[in-house]
Amino acid sequence: PTPLRPVEPPPPAAQYAPPPTAQFAPRRQAQFAVPPAAPKPGRGCFFYFLLVFFIATVSLGLLLLALPVFAILAIGPDAANQFTSGLAKASSQRDIREVYVPGAADEFCPRKIAVIDIHGVILPESGRGFAQSQRLVDELEWAAHDDDVVAVILDMDTPGGSVTASDEIYQAVLYCAEYKPVVTCMRSLGASGGYYVAAGSDWIIVNRHTLTGSIGVIISAFNYAELMERWGLKVETLKSGAMKDMLSGSRPTNETERQYMQTIVQETFLEFAAIVAEGRPAFENVEAVLAADFADGRILRGPAALEAGLVDQLGYFDDAVDKAIELADGEPAKLIRYRRRPTLSDFLFSASAERDLAQSVLPASLRALKTGGLYAIWPHALAGVAE
Repeated sequence: PTPLRPVEPPPPAAQYAPPPTAQFAPRRQAQFAVPPAAPKPGRGCFFYFLLVFFIATVSLGLLLLALPVFAILAIGPDAANQFTSGLAKASSQRDIREVYVPGAADEFCPRKIAVIDIHGVILPESGRGFAQSQRLVDELEWAAHDDDVVAVILDMDTPGGSVTASDEIYQAVLYCAEYKPVVTCMRSLGASGGYYVAAGSDWIIVNRHTLTGSIGVIISAFNYAELMERWGLKVETLKSGAMKDMLSGSRPTNETERQYMQTIVQETFLEFAAIVAEGRPAFENVEAVLAADFADGRILRGPAALEAGLVDQLGYFDDAVDKAIELADGEPAKLIRYRRRPTLSDFLFSASAERDLAQSVLPASLRALKTGGLYAIWPHALAGVAE
């Protein structure tokens, strides 16, 4: 028999080593062969041709812009001013386009009667509720030089405005009247500066409810001296002469200043009266106008104006059309109005002018008046009541 071996005790737990864990290698991603990138094509002749063409075009444009500048500098400042003003005027007149107005002859009639709107306060600048003098001068000159225009109708609804602007339009009316008859049709208002303009036309028609007349001149200014004194405010003014700050609102107007400004107003009024005497056959001279009842600046309704000799006929716009056709040899003619294509600058300036809420809610007459300016305007329009 085999002898039995002695059983050995098991080793302590610390001597056991954990069986080795199987190490799994990460699965390799499939390796795809990437084809080499194709070489980029170089800039060919076409690119350099475009580059040269662009540089040449810009250079030519700069040269064409520079040539007029050098020419203007060469001819001198006076001729340059005439040249640039002529360009501006030509550009302004090129923007004029015609719009057919139904009511007379058909659209295909070659003969035309130009209807020119004079609506709102007469001023040199444009704006909502204003009749800009330069626009009206351009349209009158355009009509005068158009051989197809046989007569002009001034469609008027204005309380008047600036004396200077009214005089500019009046001179243009006289110029146009040398070439073709001019008829004025007054709507609700044809007062003061409006009548100043109408006096240059050949025939004046008013509605029986039209307010006209107001022949006179005013200068207005705000005086807030008492208000400043109540609040303890003072304005320190340094001036070169005693009358340099005439019509200043911070102090009362003295008698010398008042008399001097009254002289200016009276001289301007005498010129206004001379224009009425020259345009209206009912008055032989200036003295006859000054002796009339309306010389005090009152307004007149249509019948009173007809009786006073300030207008020629009571009627409506259709009567003005008939009169224009009669003065233009009686042949049929279509009606047109002039319109302008608005530009970006017109939009920007008009938007800028209306940004002030306090100004935008005021009537046009109050927005128009400037302190110390000469105005031929119906005074009641200063309160915003022009109807």
